[in-house]
Amino acid sequence: MKKLICMTVLAASMVLSVVGNNASANLIVGPTSGYNIGIVGGSVSNTQPSTWGIQFTANQSSNFVSFDFNQKAGLTGSDTAGTINLKDVTSSTTIDTWDVPQISGPVAGTVTFSGFDDSLKSGDIYQLVYTQTAGAYSNEALIAIYSTHYTPYTNADITVTNGIENSTTSTGIWYAFGNLQTVPEPSTFAMLGLGGLVLAIRRRRTIA
Repeated sequence: MKKLICMTVLAASMVLSVVGNNASANLIVGPTSGYNIGIVGGSVSNTQPSTWGIQFTANQSSNFVSFDFNQKAGLTGSDTAGTINLKDVTSSTTIDTWDVPQISGPVAGTVTFSGFDDSLKSGDIYQLVYTQTAGAYSNEALIAIYSTHYTPYTNADITVTNGIENSTTSTGIWYAFGNLQTVPEPSTFAMLGLGGLVLAIRRRRTIA
């Protein structure tokens, strides 16, 4: 009996280990062909769109663990700063929030946000959106996808379906975000391992 229990627990541990090691496989880089890259942003008075991002659907319960934000400073020494929110549109809740660091001058760079573990519910719709600081310049990378090339960008866990501009969706834009990384929900695999253990114990008792 002890040997059986140890083998089952070891098998469950191996499954969880594989899930963790395969995290990099569940990655959505973003458009790789059929697009133009431009700049969107606002003046000091924010006359341009102040909120933009992407929308995606959770194909299954999973965890959102990292993403890149393509940050572009103004070409004339302006500043950029703001806030990124992950919102569950289905339940009208904010899941997580990140502050975008301020940079000055004609500097361009990619900021990676990681180290979090936000649960995504199967079937729910989410938006990852950036909102610029009021009164600040904010020039961010914009990818405009040719309509003939646009398809949803997907991995096993999520599907990116739209761009977002001031709460308006569009299938022809992809704003500022890349390398969205997800992992399957570990609890699912743990339950499978536990279920296997229970069945094995019951079978052992029946035989005895």
